[in-house]
Amino acid sequence: MFKRATVLAMLCCAGLLGCIASSEGVDETTRAVDDPAHESDPRQEAISAASYSSSLIRLLYTGNGSTPVDSGLPHVGRIFTVRTNGDLAWYRYTGYGEADRSGSLGWAPNTGNPIGNGWQHALHVVGGGDGVVLAVLPDGLLRWYKYLGDGQADRSGATGWHPNSGNAIGNGWSGFVNLFAIPRQGRSKAITLFGVEPNGNLRWYQYLGEGQSDPSGATGWHPNSGNIVGNGWAAGVQRIVASHDIFVVNTDGTLRWFRYNGTGVADPRGGTGWHPNSGNPIGRGWQNFLHLAAGTTDVSGFSTVLYAVAQNGDLLWYRYNGLGEYDPTGSLGWRVRSGNPIGNGW
Repeated sequence: MFKRATVLAMLCCAGLLGCIASSEGVDETTRAVDDPAHESDPRQEAISAASYSSSLIRLLYTGNGSTPVDSGLPHVGRIFTVRTNGDLAWYRYTGYGEADRSGSLGWAPNTGNPIGNGWQHALHVVGGGDGVVLAVLPDGLLRWYKYLGDGQADRSGATGWHPNSGNAIGNGWSGFVNLFAIPRQGRSKAITLFGVEPNGNLRWYQYLGEGQSDPSGATGWHPNSGNIVGNGWAAGVQRIVASHDIFVVNTDGTLRWFRYNGTGVADPRGGTGWHPNSGNPIGRGWQNFLHLAAGTTDVSGFSTVLYAVAQNGDLLWYRYNGLGEYDPTGSLGWRVRSGNPIGNGW
């Protein structure tokens, strides 16, 4: 169903600044996780959509981050949420998947604090690393934000934001049905964005700017931005999240792995720039989650961490160390503790 491809989606929510709209020792062993999100998992037992109403509209990972030398990722575990009342809330998880449904382990001070409001009107919101948040509003403008704070409570959004926050850096972004980003990380200051069109085309973008105001979108973009790098990304897709790698959840619950190593060279067939394992299934049963976010960690090695909200409101932690090896059962590449609850009420 999929052809190897990736599209960019720079999302910038207009009005973050106050109103956008108006270890215990670490076990290094890889565990066999048979269907990390399957219904028989005791961590997902007796969950009913009718019995729980999520307080969130969106869950996004804003960690990773860039550094001029190989000194580690500076913002591992940083998560933002958009609540149903429009608040943008700050979290940072410093644990390693220790099971704790109460959420009392592994969370930094200031976790849960509101840092802005009015975000409920955005069509798309994605994290770009280094505190960058990109949002698309109904008018199609792509707006840039950068949070420099440490979760100090300020619902007005007046504290901790880069002066360019809220600037429009492009237009015409409202037509995408899905938007996701590979954030700044390591030595790279680039944000790679992918946008899925209704016909399934995947468009690639790369933003190198720092939020300079330019609604025309002529400033800060790689010359290949807007090129089609694949197709078949709309039909049968429930959601897409990305860190260094891209994870696609099909409507049947299959979790698929992709990695794009290209530079946006136009290839609508999706034959250029993709890792050979792209499109392989790596798990099943992922269609039941209410929200999903992906980020990169360098704690005990470089790999992807997935945060998933179960239908009972539990926040579940997964760590994937694989390279997209074909395994529909989800038995390969998942670390010990994957699937553990690390909080509730999400």
